[in-house]
Amino acid sequence: LRVTALKNGSYITHTVIGGIEIESNLDLKYTLLEDGTEFNVGDKVRMTVKLLGDYSKVDQLKFVAQKIGETGTVVRTSNVRENKSAYGYKWTAKAGNYILKVAAFSKGVIIANVRANISVVNPLKLKFRFLKNGQTYSVDSRVKMHVRTSGNLSKASQIKFVVQKDGGINQVIRSYTIDPSKKTYNKTWLPKEPGNYKLKAEAYLDGIFVTIAVVNIKVTKNRNHESRQFNSSEIVEEKNIETSIFPNPSTGIVNIDLRNVQSASVKVYGSNGIVLYQQNGISGIYQFELFGTPGMYFVEITTEEGSQIFKLIKE
Repeated sequence: LRVTALKNGSYITHTVIGGIEIESNLDLKYTLLEDGTEFNVGDKVRMTVKLLGDYSKVDQLKFVAQKIGETGTVVRTSNVRENKSAYGYKWTAKAGNYILKVAAFSKGVIIANVRANISVVNPLKLKFRFLKNGQTYSVDSRVKMHVRTSGNLSKASQIKFVVQKDGGINQVIRSYTIDPSKKTYNKTWLPKEPGNYKLKAEAYLDGIFVTIAVVNIKVTKNRNHESRQFNSSEIVEEKNIETSIFPNPSTGIVNIDLRNVQSASVKVYGSNGIVLYQQNGISGIYQFELFGTPGMYFVEITTEEGSQIFKLIKE
């Protein structure tokens, strides 16, 4: 607004005032968003507003996200149409504390606004480092249930490692008190009975469940188990063939490069011919961890074209 002083029609001085709001009987309210709400990173925050009262002079709405301590950003501008009173925008939540605002304008001047203070946290997540759904182990083999944490560790105080056989109860085999400076928690389980199992890592906050990582595996007998003997004529030299394994020798992690093969199966035998690991339906570059003592192993890869057997040395 500008006020100009004149004397006998001649200019004397003036003053200008900006940033004012024109009072009106217009009211602007969020329909879903509440002050103090907490969201997770990536959530869609519904900034839906409803115009109440006389909004005939409103021509524009601006949706603003302002991180505390920073300048606000206009994330959406909507033109107001006659006979439409509700407008919305879904804002993708980012970590931090925010003020979410919607301002109503009339010819460039704010005449009403609504705001809500929210917080956005990075949720705690658990992920198994080596376990994958569908893996097969033998009785007494070493099953590494190691997990890696990410996100907000303050949301949990304890991690439990749980084993559940199909039709059985949950058995807690190890628990840890969470250390905010620690990202990985390890547990090696030795299965004693064959069967189908759910292996779980569960996070709790003061006894209340927070989140979980879970995989399904199969445990087979190590006695009367499928076994075989190998002769030198069956062993594939890795030159001039499409399928390969690496590194070889290996310290435990093994990669199988299947090139263009769409589906294959793998079996790993110990030097005694007992199957120690198997997996079906693999393709691309498939990775697994070879448990067991250093020594010689045999890797059998079967495709539609037949089987290939590789000698693998574990250091």
